Amino acid sequence: YEITRDSVANQFNITPNHLSRLFRSHGNMTFNSYLTHVRIDRAKHLLENYNLKLDDIAARCGYHDTPYFCHVFKRLTKCTPVEFRLKSHRS
Repeated sequence: YEITRDSVANQFNITPNHLSRLFRSHGNMTFNSYLTHVRIDRAKHLLENYNLKLDDIAARCGYHDTPYFCHVFKRLTKCTPVEFRLKSHRS
């Protein structure tokens, strides 16, 4: 299922705005930033441990658009998913 601010707030029976306030007051980032980091960490794990296509990894991490996934991945890690996979397999 798709993870969104609304779906998480619903799981905890709070409003989406309250969820955002909790993230701002108790965390160092917004809910969306946190979700992005979790998704990219998951992508790193999949790239290191499985030989999946980028489309599959993007989808498993909640991205419907593989080029956008690659853009976000590169923005956060300073390398493309393919570069990350190659580096992790050389180590």
